[in-house]
Amino acid sequence: MRPCSCYYPKSSLSGPGPPGALGLYNYLGAAKSFFAAIEEASEKVTTVSVTGAAGFVGAALVDSLRSGGYEVLVGDVSDRLGRWRAKGHHPRALEHVDFADPVAIERLKMADVIVHLAALAHVDYSVFRPREVLATNLATTINVMEAARQSGARVVLASSVEVYGGDRARPFEEDDPLAPKSPYGASKVAGEALARSYRHSFGVDVAVLRFTNLYGPWQAPDRVIPRVLRQRDLGLPSTATRGRVRDFLHVDDAIRAVVHGVEGALTGGVFNVCTGVGVSIEELVRALRDQAEESVCVRHTDSAREVALVASPARLMRATGWNPERGVMDDIRGLQSWSVHHSDWLRRFDSAVRADTGTVQALADAAFPLTSGSVSW
Repeated sequence: MRPCSCYYPKSSLSGPGPPGALGLYNYLGAAKSFFAAIEEASEKVTTVSVTGAAGFVGAALVDSLRSGGYEVLVGDVSDRLGRWRAKGHHPRALEHVDFADPVAIERLKMADVIVHLAALAHVDYSVFRPREVLATNLATTINVMEAARQSGARVVLASSVEVYGGDRARPFEEDDPLAPKSPYGASKVAGEALARSYRHSFGVDVAVLRFTNLYGPWQAPDRVIPRVLRQRDLGLPSTATRGRVRDFLHVDDAIRAVVHGVEGALTGGVFNVCTGVGVSIEELVRALRDQAEESVCVRHTDSAREVALVASPARLMRATGWNPERGVMDDIRGLQSWSVHHSDWLRRFDSAVRADTGTVQALADAAFPLTSGSVSW
């Protein structure tokens, strides 16, 4: 919210009081203006622009911000997965905007806060389409930072723990060296560097949030949890990667961290948004499949995705008191139930869900119809 400014004569509101009728009139007039300005400032609604608003995180964030009383500007290239409509939103409420186009800058300048979620956010896809991922993710970020430079808006920038690369015994912390192993991870390192340069050169108020692996309702099955659950519903086998460990955070917990950024509590900082707890992918897949051995095929990891990638949320917890409230292994039954009861939306992905996912190439091929041409988390 933009701060209000109002002027009033100090003598009118202090001291023993103004003498005479004219002085009383001036005194009351100044007091009325002063309190009217305070009331107007208190009633002003913060406007938040969400890029990638039809994406998994974006759609959930829009719902949360609106329920919190914010005015939200929602934009994405399209509702390509039908998520926006399936959640009950009117299609016309989503403005079709390509945030990689500089034309989008003028629209972004209308907001007090910009939450930048728009990205081609898929590691495996980036391995086979590196130029597209790098070009899209950098272009959208440049336009967001330019809009903030020109308007003075605060920015909450979505990054990823993929910037660390992975493979270490202890959880990664924000000051650790960055060593991305995929073009997607590299695009996030570059995005953070752009944000840092705009903060130092132009004073742009930006907070960087490094998200871990997120999960929850309305996530498309190009991600492990919804993919395995849909395979379970269809009676298909699932593939698990032996030895791989990831940190899974519920989308609602991630949204609470973003709201702290919207409120200005994370200004100028870089924060991991995660649980700090590693979960074996193999154990997770088996739990999602009710420990049915015959339904799970185990394979070894690949070069683009390191064995262990777990980060520490300690800095975010110290700054805001934030804590993850959900645990993925405790959410299994709820996730299974959601998948069954939303089969009408999920069945559009069945061709990709049925595809062989034994190699990175196959995973990327399955992700193309879900990811290609999109810019949403």
